[in-house]
Amino acid sequence: MGTKRKYEGQDMHSSTRVEQKFIKGLITLEFHFVPSSQIQKVLDANNYDLRKSYLELSDMVDYWDVDNPPWRVGNTAASTSRKNELGDRLMNSKVNAATRREMDVKVQALREERRGRLWNRIADLAIKGSEQGSVPALKPTKTRPSANAVARAFPDRWLCVDCAGRNAEEVIGKAQCDICCMSMQPCGAGFPQQERRKFIDSNLSRALDRYELREILASADIESLSYGPFCDFAAIYPPIESAEEFHCQHPECGIISCRICHKKSHKPRSCISIARAQGRPTSLQRIQEAKSKALIRMCNKCGTPFVKEGGCNKMTCSVQECRNVQCYVCPENCDYSHFYDKTSGYQVGKCPLFENTEERHQMEVESAEQDVIREMMQEDQNGEHGNLQAMYRRNFQV
Repeated sequence: MGTKRKYEGQDMHSSTRVEQKFIKGLITLEFHFVPSSQIQKVLDANNYDLRKSYLELSDMVDYWDVDNPPWRVGNTAASTSRKNELGDRLMNSKVNAATRREMDVKVQALREERRGRLWNRIADLAIKGSEQGSVPALKPTKTRPSANAVARAFPDRWLCVDCAGRNAEEVIGKAQCDICCMSMQPCGAGFPQQERRKFIDSNLSRALDRYELREILASADIESLSYGPFCDFAAIYPPIESAEEFHCQHPECGIISCRICHKKSHKPRSCISIARAQGRPTSLQRIQEAKSKALIRMCNKCGTPFVKEGGCNKMTCSVQECRNVQCYVCPENCDYSHFYDKTSGYQVGKCPLFENTEERHQMEVESAEQDVIREMMQEDQNGEHGNLQAMYRRNFQV
């Protein structure tokens, strides 16, 4: 919210034609499902004011009027190829590096502001519904409502059970465990166990317990801690070279698994022989998984996966509780001093700020493909070194 206030009162009008094109590109990427004609109309009406245009479009989307829609829903939104083209144009824009950085910060602040406006919208709808007798109020109250209709967050906030339940589903669906008060006056308070039971069913509760246990173990930073692939049981194990199997002690699991391939124990057979025995799709799947992993980055703080479609290489984690900033090219935490920008002659850091994302992805995918094929050939001890690559090329025509 501090970032939002910082830029809220500043003049966001563009000063040049180049900046106007850059702003339109940013807006189009943010609202790629909005027709280009509608975006242009909003930009013209607001004299290319970034904040006013962004928030006006976000209100049109977030407050969508079904009876009187602001535009006709059809096939006029930007396609994937169009989005990629826009991303390339932004990377090749003549806008200088300082303006790029400034615009990036402004868009991040506007995303935060939009999120806050959405929360306010939810609260307004809940309060309106409670006044009409359809849903309980979200706002705090000193008088306790019906015990089954609301849940109490610490210290004394009463929240709609349905809203709390949907929030819990969203949090658990992201493999997280911090279920906090959704009040419009953020306090970060949680819910007592007896209150949680009002809006979390048994299945969600089991998942939540697993994620909480996993977070506790991760925060403990225990060296040599290993997990079983079939449940959340963890134990301290020696290196894989001296202990290739994981013996799960969970009473509902008890599966002995291979720590190398994460399948059920297959001793004395090797992992590669098991993969071969299961047929060609297993080898092909291994190649495809390697190619997919080459495209996916992981937040180096919370582990959330992400893929970049366009824009600069300074990435911010989408998880609200994390917001870690790291480089897309390398896994290092960074600020703008980490980068250089060829288009503007800004030569300081070691990684490019802007580049052709598709070319980078293609290069990394091809490298991953060759690496895994080479690895499987080295593992193959039966003299069939050419079969894996030939089989892959026949099936995927590469």
